[in-house]
Amino acid sequence: MGYSVFTASATSEIGSFEADLLQDYVRRYGRASLLVATGAERDIARVSLARHGVVAGVEVMTADAWIAALWELLGTGEHVVDRTARRLLMGQLVQQRAAAGDLAPLKNNTGTVDMLCSMASHMLPACACVDGSVRLSVSEQRCVELLGAYEGLLKGRCLIEESSAAMVLAHTLVETPCACAQAVMVRRPQRLDHALMAVLDGVAQHGSVAAVFDAATLPLAEELAAQVGCAVEDIEVASVVPPRPLFAPASGPSAEDDTAVVAIVDAARRVQAKGALGSVPAVAVGAPDPLKAFRALGPRLAAQGATVELEGSVAYDRTRCGQAVDVLLDVADRMAHAEASSWWPAPELPDWLRSPLAGAWVVPDAMATSLDTKLRKKRSADADALYRHMTSLDGRSRKLESDRAAERGRTARPVALAAVLEALRDADVEAALWQMRSVAAAASPALFGEEGAAAQRLELAMIDRAGELFRCARELGVD
Repeated sequence: MGYSVFTASATSEIGSFEADLLQDYVRRYGRASLLVATGAERDIARVSLARHGVVAGVEVMTADAWIAALWELLGTGEHVVDRTARRLLMGQLVQQRAAAGDLAPLKNNTGTVDMLCSMASHMLPACACVDGSVRLSVSEQRCVELLGAYEGLLKGRCLIEESSAAMVLAHTLVETPCACAQAVMVRRPQRLDHALMAVLDGVAQHGSVAAVFDAATLPLAEELAAQVGCAVEDIEVASVVPPRPLFAPASGPSAEDDTAVVAIVDAARRVQAKGALGSVPAVAVGAPDPLKAFRALGPRLAAQGATVELEGSVAYDRTRCGQAVDVLLDVADRMAHAEASSWWPAPELPDWLRSPLAGAWVVPDAMATSLDTKLRKKRSADADALYRHMTSLDGRSRKLESDRAAERGRTARPVALAAVLEALRDADVEAALWQMRSVAAAASPALFGEEGAAAQRLELAMIDRAGELFRCARELGVD
């Protein structure tokens, strides 16, 4: 029992030594936990363990998820706050303090929120213990004060920070061993958080903890070994011969995309030739900007009969729905609070009519051109009259879509020309996004340009994610 510290060559897959050690833990304790840094490493580890025959008794989780799961079993009833809720609460706290003039010398920006969220996640118990005997700068004092207020917000909502939960769990595991936390392996940690180390110390009191570091993080392994009083052991890993790279020359920047498509298709054919009959080849494509590469290569590969998938994150303001909301919110605010010269001739509205999220299904370009011409011919701009005209266009679009649907024997698709504008006029972003979603879900992928169905799914996923944020904010009482 206690700690074991190992170093090994950097590899994403589980080695035979690690698999054997986990299997030994399962035989001795009934179950074991393997902690990895990211969700991607978790998926790879599960596949690797299955290949080694370790199919039962090992739970692969990230460290954050492991602490949260232990807290659900051994905690005092609160829920561990997640990243979204933490950021919403901290963002509201910073905004309120800035409005009251109590934030200086900190700035009211996302950097301050990020810093405070990181401090809360890793150091909230330590900050709560700071007293007058500790000399702090003005900025540090303000951070400690804000973290104390943040802890109060958590208690009022029956929530607890991960670092605080870890300290309670550490004490609980020392006093009372838990069958589900007696054997733990931490794989390739990049840092040793105080909260995680506290829980692992509690596990090591009655069970076994193994830490496997990359050779590149040897100083971190030696630091942990000195802290727990054990030696660092090196794991012999069979060397893997890397595949020979193939180079595909391109005659210039304009030919890079076509050359890449040819190389990918050739690679897929070689994989298929070596695989089992009827197997579908899979080729992974790496690029500095995956989204840019997906947009450039996706249509070309689809034309070759390939299915192209991209998993990643996209900023809200890089999606059609995010850009439309920002633009229409801005023009609605100027129409309500500024002179007509600041928004006339409102070119944003004809652009909105052309959007696949508006629902102008029949002749949207002609309708947008007509609106733009009407606005530019008449200089006496009136915001209320313009809203009424948009409502009229909405009704006309609904009538045209209803007639076309009746002719073709299908259900009429939704129209959101005026509904989105009215919602944003009332600053109801959530309602506007759900109106856009209903239109996007009913639209043809061809309306989203070359990216087609991929762009459509991106818009739907972004709106769904935004809906989750609004729901979380309502539950937390955040404006």
